Amino acid sequence: MTEVSNVLRNNGKVAVSLKGFDGETAAEQYALAYKKWRSGDWAATQWEMGQIGLQIQMGNFEWRNITFYSKEGKVVEIPEPNWDMLNG
Repeated sequence: MTEVSNVLRNNGKVAVSLKGFDGETAAEQYALAYKKWRSGDWAATQWEMGQIGLQIQMGNFEWRNITFYSKEGKVVEIPEPNWDMLNG
């Protein structure tokens, strides 16, 4: 988990596979994983999605540095979430 945090704090490039995520769309899949992290009832993958959101909100990481892959392995674009809504 330390390695993930270090990459994010240094604004590195990150690849995220959405395989196994709950949700209908890629954006919903990320949002649900992030919200699971916020709830405190998370597994490692939700923790990682939470760290992405946290580091972006702290100004250490940029959303554009993430490449998301669908469950089929294709690159998918996800617009940056509205953090206020996700945190509410």
